[in-house]
Amino acid sequence: MAKYNEVMEHVAVTEEMESRVLSNVEAQLAGKSRKSFRKWIPAIGLVAAAAILMFIIQPWKKAPAVTPSESGMLTSGIFRDETYASARELGRAVGFRVPDFTEVPFTVTSTEFHNIAGIARIKYEGENNHLTFTKSQGTDENSGVYDIFETAKETMVEGVKVTMEGSRNKVMLTYWTDGTYAYSFNSPEGISEEAMLQLVNEAMLKR
Repeated sequence: MAKYNEVMEHVAVTEEMESRVLSNVEAQLAGKSRKSFRKWIPAIGLVAAAAILMFIIQPWKKAPAVTPSESGMLTSGIFRDETYASARELGRAVGFRVPDFTEVPFTVTSTEFHNIAGIARIKYEGENNHLTFTKSQGTDENSGVYDIFETAKETMVEGVKVTMEGSRNKVMLTYWTDGTYAYSFNSPEGISEEAMLQLVNEAMLKR
């Protein structure tokens, strides 16, 4: 116990370390079912969660440096995230077509194209809005969002069942699969159902 206390006194989780851990968890869970994830959340106690975090971070060791390579790839002992200049470049990297969107319902100030362990993710940033699009091989829901929203609705678009979840008349999460790939949109601030359906239609046209 004395040794444990000694170690804990020197534990300092920096923002960089936290970012690496969260990115790794996001990448690992992106292809898992949200329903399955919810089933085992209550079973993980605080002590177990802390132990897992300690194992991942290993504060008694020097944290590995995160350095960008010439291709824009970030590498460390915890996660790997490749960034690209366009959706076309990202598509070539992951091996399937990745659409870029023109129907984003706010003024986009920056766009990031990420390859997280073979999962294509585009992040659109606005002054007060954010939108993330994710596409991956397989059929499991891939957003990495596990919040439970107030409302959930299923609708058919081009013969495909699309699930939309949110609250306060805003859609914050939408996901579907065409049987080969899984797709999702996530907007923490929420957008209108009409705007989300426009994005879904655009994704289906460009798939």
